Amino acid sequence: MSFITPTLLLILILGIASDYSAYILSRYRSERRKGNKNAIPESAKWAGQAVFTSGATVALSYVVLWVSNIPLFSDAGFTNAISAVITIIAANTFLIALMAQLKDRIFYPAKIKEGSKLPFEHSMEKVANFTIKNKKKIFVIFVVVTFASLALYAETPTNMDVFTLLPPSSGIQSLVVVNNSFHYDLFDPAYIILNFTSPISNT
Repeated sequence: MSFITPTLLLILILGIASDYSAYILSRYRSERRKGNKNAIPESAKWAGQAVFTSGATVALSYVVLWVSNIPLFSDAGFTNAISAVITIIAANTFLIALMAQLKDRIFYPAKIKEGSKLPFEHSMEKVANFTIKNKKKIFVIFVVVTFASLALYAETPTNMDVFTLLPPSSGIQSLVVVNNSFHYDLFDPAYIILNFTSPISNT
């Protein structure tokens, strides 16, 4: 397992677990504000379906990454695919069970009032109406920004300095000192290039 795998795994789990929980809890809160007494099954039905679809897509993409045998990232693809599947299962089982146990108390200290608006609901309606009225302008703006970003990306130099990904250690620090003192290979900083004024040996 690569040293970077646990870090990538933790970031993925925190990200998708937060998203999937927000999907289901938001749908539950919306149904409760409408006065729906079957808010939990309704949330599991619709938001759970979205979570399953999103999670399955994430897992499949990481399986492709795993099969592609990309150095440093292939083993992360395998573990991330497993974690995505486990997160789907947890969101559609454990979270639903927790909601059924706590009900509206899951949002403590906030309280759910039937018929009230959700936070930022009015603002998001304004954003949606503005977008619909100016859909052509917004489409053109995003296309221009996308192509400008692609041009900037194409002109931006990149490197293969893997050592910046490594945890700090005395070995890495010494290598940085040596690299700053001498010339080093662009693609593999572990190789130091020394230029002598004369040959070391004549054979």
